[in-house]
Amino acid sequence: MQRWLQHGSDVNNLGPLYDCSRFNLTKSQWLSVGNREPILGWGSLIYGILIEIIYVPCLFAITKPEFIKHSCYKIMLFIGLNDMVAITVNSIITGYGLIIGTVYCVDPNFQYISGAVGLATWCSACLACLILVFNRVCALWRPSVVEDLFGGHKAYIVMLIPFFYCFWFIFFTPPIMFNSPMKGWFLYPFFENAQKFFTVDQWKNLHVIQDMTPYANFGMIANNLFVVFASVIMYLVFCLILMIKFYSKTSKKMTFAQKSIFYQSAMISAANLYTALIYTYMQFYPQMVAPWMIFIGHAGCMFSHGILL
Repeated sequence: MQRWLQHGSDVNNLGPLYDCSRFNLTKSQWLSVGNREPILGWGSLIYGILIEIIYVPCLFAITKPEFIKHSCYKIMLFIGLNDMVAITVNSIITGYGLIIGTVYCVDPNFQYISGAVGLATWCSACLACLILVFNRVCALWRPSVVEDLFGGHKAYIVMLIPFFYCFWFIFFTPPIMFNSPMKGWFLYPFFENAQKFFTVDQWKNLHVIQDMTPYANFGMIANNLFVVFASVIMYLVFCLILMIKFYSKTSKKMTFAQKSIFYQSAMISAANLYTALIYTYMQFYPQMVAPWMIFIGHAGCMFSHGILL
């Protein structure tokens, strides 16, 4: 987004990588190359609105003194606020885009901003969840470490890390754009079949870049491979410690709350891992991934942002 701001807040000033004006097509013409998916769209939109509504009382509950005094709830508060922003993009805006059958050039500036925010909040959520599970592992293994690292206002200071991580992704890395025919968000914006409006020579003269390399977001790749895999490993360690603690050393059974934490950890791991792998692979090999599989990957992203509830 830094380049977008430097070039007059208009993607058409960013050169051929993002310029839609060179095609000289109307908004209705761009919509004609998209695919309307009203069932998926309304489902995504309604899901997003419901999650946003439910999140509000949940976050207010977290801020109660008996909860917020614990470092894990301070971390969860950050994750919840971050998720509300993420769900606005990956559920509500995505749902609307599926309903009308939008593509990047229908509203490129809106897509550019939305994609930057959506990608950044996904990455910051991944890092924040890694911090949360590290906090929980320490609480089970060495409670004193939790106090040393997260006690008092230290938790808020620690959460500045995912906050600035989010800021960096928004302003200094390439965004993702929504594409209704592919049912997902991509770094490459021009998948739509706009060449039907041009002759072969005219299309060649437009210099549409087919190579994905100039659009590569290596920060996103690193996040999806390192942070997400690290989170999965930490969740597995957390679950292992939890099982050993309540089955090996004592005859006690896990309480409902403890079982909930266990199952929630497994679901978050599965959703984040699947989403990370699909989204990384499809950025470079979009034609080798079926649209329904891409949407399932995106649904995993929606699910992971709503699972804190």
